[in-house]
Amino acid sequence: MALDFPNAPTANQQFPSPVMTGIGTWLWDGSAWTVPPLIPKVITVNATGSKLWQGTAVTSQTYTGITIAAGTHIALVVTLGWDAPATTPTAMTMTWDSGGSNQAMTRIITSDTGSHAGSNSELWGLVNPAVGNKTLALSWTSASRVFISSMAFNGVDQTGGVTSFPNSVFSASATTVSVASASGRKVMCCGVSNSYPGAITGTTIFYDGTSGTVVYAYANYDNGATSVPIGSASGNGPVVATDIRAG
Repeated sequence: MALDFPNAPTANQQFPSPVMTGIGTWLWDGSAWTVPPLIPKVITVNATGSKLWQGTAVTSQTYTGITIAAGTHIALVVTLGWDAPATTPTAMTMTWDSGGSNQAMTRIITSDTGSHAGSNSELWGLVNPAVGNKTLALSWTSASRVFISSMAFNGVDQTGGVTSFPNSVFSASATTVSVASASGRKVMCCGVSNSYPGAITGTTIFYDGTSGTVVYAYANYDNGATSVPIGSASGNGPVVATDIRAG
């Protein structure tokens, strides 16, 4: 299809105008028609949730510690830090907007390989969550104590699963892990440790060195880059982290 550009354009004039589906938008820069670069996709924080500490060993828990604001391309990420349960929790389910739209969340990564019982960390994700202050309902087998926190982000790829939350990593005993990411993205992390973790990298969501029966617990996030070291300055893990893809 031939494009019939205007003969006497003015500075910053767009063509075609209005924008047409399937045709790139050109801009007159004062001397030539050019295709301006695409605006980079960037993830921003929508809401930061509070920490919940369940100090009694239970097999279910509700959490209402985050209010998701209206936004575009929203994703919710929930952190779990298990406080040295006698038996590793299994058969986990996590439902956002429980009793309403009942959106099932998906486990992004866990530090539990199934070979041992003890303190573990997990991240769970959901794209396009219902906005507002909803109830998150969790259930599992084997009564355990747990730390829960959360974050919501705008500008996230809405495919879900490993497409929205790629490059997830864990260590059963480490201070930091390195996450492959990119500019404009976010990286999210949580960890537990039975020794003092020291300074937390990036932006701290929560740090609790007093509540856990056995462990210290924390959650944090950072800006994306080619490789992002995230975790804590000391301690002994386990740590989990994921890249969050812009879209």
